[in-house]
Amino acid sequence: MKRANRKNREDSVIFNLHTRGRHVRDLVRPVGAQSSCAQLFLARPSILLVAFGVVVLVCIALAFGIASCSFSERYAKGRIPAEQAQLEPSPVAFSDVLAAELATLSSMTLMPGDKVDLEVPLIDQMDNDDAGEQLLFNGCEVTSMAMVLQAAGLDVTKEDLAAAIKKVPLWIEVDEAWVHGNPNEGFVGSLDSRDGEAGYSVYHAPVVEVANLYKGSSGLNVIDLTGQDFDTVLKELKRGHAVWIVTTVNFAPTENWEIWETNAGPMSITWDVHSVVLTGFDDEHVFINDPYGEKNVSHDRADFQAAWEQMGKQAVVVHS
Repeated sequence: MKRANRKNREDSVIFNLHTRGRHVRDLVRPVGAQSSCAQLFLARPSILLVAFGVVVLVCIALAFGIASCSFSERYAKGRIPAEQAQLEPSPVAFSDVLAAELATLSSMTLMPGDKVDLEVPLIDQMDNDDAGEQLLFNGCEVTSMAMVLQAAGLDVTKEDLAAAIKKVPLWIEVDEAWVHGNPNEGFVGSLDSRDGEAGYSVYHAPVVEVANLYKGSSGLNVIDLTGQDFDTVLKELKRGHAVWIVTTVNFAPTENWEIWETNAGPMSITWDVHSVVLTGFDDEHVFINDPYGEKNVSHDRADFQAAWEQMGKQAVVVHS
């Protein structure tokens, strides 16, 4: 489902223009050493004003050209090529639990004709009522994780996770400069935007951290599969485990990218980011619970996989 209002948008690309001062000498020579051109300028002040205006315009054009080149060079140097831009989630620390999980999955085989359609409770991030449900306009990540935790048997709400997840401001002052919050450290901005503040997203690591807070002594494992291939995700579904993932609002790759300066350096981001729960698949489709109120809806599998890879291959499962 295409979301008409994913999050409050903000023109947040910042360019720090570093201009170089240049000394312009002897624009007007001493009277005794004036050239014919200088004499003409002095005789016709209007010509001098026009010339000065041209110089100013050229300097402005050069300044913007330098900024534009600096921005383009980031792509040209291969850090984040425009045609291959993707999110930059933090890497997953390898653990015994992850190793055991991958070993189990490696023994499985996906076959043509496989079909999985899991029953996972639907939670709508936009629900807001007197019983305590809170509208989380920007809360797709915590809402999707609440669905996964409930499917695993835990009594956890989106409000629980929204209250407990780490948060970072949209803007942070670092070394007397303002940079954006880092979604690898917590949810950036406001989850509900009712205070008028924009909200962006949160990546897998803080979501795994808050899920671990609520698993308690249940014996469940919260396993971060971020960085694994899509077959690994499908095998988890085949085992009966719903999967928290990050995709785009259109469930296909996006071309809408910005560069954020953060405390960890420049980072590529997109406002098209969205989190859902994978509930199944067949040869041509995947099935998802969308926290915007749609249950077990199907989307093209190839497009969905491409979007998931573009969003940094973020995936989390919860099971015993």
